[in-house]
Amino acid sequence: MVAPFFGYIAHEVLLQMEKYFFDLPVYRLTKSKYYKWRDETQIRPHEENWLSVRGRPMPQESKNALDQHVYEKYGPWEFNEIIGYIRLYFLGSQIRGDYLSAEKSGIQLVVEGCSLIEL
Repeated sequence: MVAPFFGYIAHEVLLQMEKYFFDLPVYRLTKSKYYKWRDETQIRPHEENWLSVRGRPMPQESKNALDQHVYEKYGPWEFNEIIGYIRLYFLGSQIRGDYLSAEKSGIQLVVEGCSLIEL
């Protein structure tokens, strides 16, 4: 049960959210760190294993197949490492933002550290 005061705050937040103009993604890793992690943990070990077992570098055809597999499994950075969004909106003459968390338990609106609404 939500107290009447908090219900009012939640209603005001929803009204403000209707005036939003942009959602900024918040990433867990930078683009360069993501691709470095992917190369070090998913691609390089296979190339090194190929070299040690077969005694020669991995052929380009096999590298292309491996790259495609890793891309299909992990996807591109732009859509894979988002942990939340900052929703920008107008409030009078000000530009404000609210953080929306994209945790696996569901998206929650977080304002000043307290969760007001679960979407």
